[in-house]
Amino acid sequence: MLNTSKKITVDLVTIDQFCETQNINQIDLLKLDIQGGELDALKGAERCLEQGKVSLVYTEVFFTPYYNEQPLFGDISNYLSSKGYILHEFYYPSFNGSTGRLQWADCIFLHKKYYNRHRELLKSYMKP
Repeated sequence: MLNTSKKITVDLVTIDQFCETQNINQIDLLKLDIQGGELDALKGAERCLEQGKVSLVYTEVFFTPYYNEQPLFGDISNYLSSKGYILHEFYYPSFNGSTGRLQWADCIFLHKKYYNRHRELLKSYMKP
């Protein structure tokens, strides 16, 4: 596990706030790879997610702790499931060299109202 060496303060805008101020009504693909901050970002998109305004979420997930206080796959999967998202598949898994244990992977979640349409498209484009 990594330790925090320094903290900095940055301005923050949630995905919900950004979409509202920019008049964005639909997000086809939301890509997240933010070093353990994925669940916080998703919580900042709660309104968009609940309304099905995000068709597909492509995110990095961890199965073993890597960053301090980071959510793991189950936390992200449960949150997205509660908003109507279905896990589609895992991509690019990384395994621990000495234990063989799955450490992290990318995965795709599809909103249930777009699932059948996107599932067919992904079959032809996403190859692990």
